[in-house]
Amino acid sequence: MNIRQLKETIYHEFGHVIVYIISNKFEDIFLSKIDRFLIGYKNAVCPKENLYYYILGETNQHITESSKNIKRSISWIILQMSGCIFESHYEKRDFKNYFCNQRSCSGQKDFDNLYYFRHKSSFKIEDHDIVRIRENYIFLLNKHDIFNKTEKYLDHFLEIFDNNAYLNFDKDDIETLIDEMESFIINEELIHDYHSMISMEAKNYTQNII
Repeated sequence: MNIRQLKETIYHEFGHVIVYIISNKFEDIFLSKIDRFLIGYKNAVCPKENLYYYILGETNQHITESSKNIKRSISWIILQMSGCIFESHYEKRDFKNYFCNQRSCSGQKDFDNLYYFRHKSSFKIEDHDIVRIRENYIFLLNKHDIFNKTEKYLDHFLEIFDNNAYLNFDKDDIETLIDEMESFIINEELIHDYHSMISMEAKNYTQNII
């Protein structure tokens, strides 16, 4: 993996971490603490608690139950898209080049997660809803200059870890990562705006509960 590929990969995963940090500031949209941050071995931000992820061979009723919290579910939907949103911005390519169901897509797993969620969710969410959620989230990221702030933090991060292409963060490392990302990237205005956006979006589904 060359330095450009490494930056792109970590930038993608930072997109996921940012949603965890913001969501976990609120009880009503709390997703889960992060259990693992992995680069190289596989690229993933792993939650401690599985509220929404599909398990092969099981009924996956936990997804239906978790989706009854509509606000948190919307934040989880953003979580699935956020890595590819960041990566597509970094590479200046279309979001669909990353968030798709082809093996060549870096966000294939994220795409599949959202696909399975839509099949098990207690509320109906259409393609145009997904597009609106993504566009509103990107608006906030641009409003608060989050892409640029994240890229600057990425340079700092790579300098500390000497451009290491293999990272496996546990509890202490993750806490340090979160503290640093909050300091470099996230502000109170973004946190407030994010929760307001989620609350407004949730109103679109209150009449659609199955």
